[in-house]
Amino acid sequence: MQITIDLPDDFAQHTHPAREALEALAIEGYRSGALSHHQAAQLLGMHRFEFDGFLKERDIYDHAYERRRFHARSRDCQASRIGRILPPLVNVVIADTSPLNYLIQIRADDLLPKLFGTVLVPNGVVDELSANAAPVIVRQWLHQSPAWLRVQAVANSDLILPDLDLGEREALQLARQVDAQLVLMDDLRGVRTAKRLGLPRTGHTRYAQQGGKGRHFRY
Repeated sequence: MQITIDLPDDFAQHTHPAREALEALAIEGYRSGALSHHQAAQLLGMHRFEFDGFLKERDIYDHAYERRRFHARSRDCQASRIGRILPPLVNVVIADTSPLNYLIQIRADDLLPKLFGTVLVPNGVVDELSANAAPVIVRQWLHQSPAWLRVQAVANSDLILPDLDLGEREALQLARQVDAQLVLMDDLRGVRTAKRLGLPRTGHTRYAQQGGKGRHFRY
């Protein structure tokens, strides 16, 4: 599909006006929740990690995180006031790409086995974490992945989720397949989809670092 937009004369004088307009559209669509992470990245022709870098360069974080950060500041991140700590060990936990990616980069991935024991991931998550666009530290971690991480293939699924990234899509498919007790997922569209499917999820979970020790809260 092709869309034609009339740009103001002064804006049209920019070096790359069409690209700037497209990037502004993708950013606003993603921040408002009108576009999923996958859709916004596709709009710009980027891999998911390239899109993450694009957002980071502009000090833009995912919409769900911005709201969580605001509430965390207002509540001073005190667990006693939040009153909802992450649940204890559960039997079947599925992880999407983003939670693993962020935790690996801040070297807090060891929180996962302490909280959940074994974590399952579908092949789609492995493919995303091992992509050339993924951070080097993430690819190295995956090459020597810990024993608590288990890869499980998704069987043929009638669950079609074209708006989501490959990792999010397969994570939800696998969660239904194995009757998971918890899905670790950050993207707002993915979290909404999990809710619609009746899957337990931690879309409002953040891990805070304090004094070199991980603190985890659920808002």
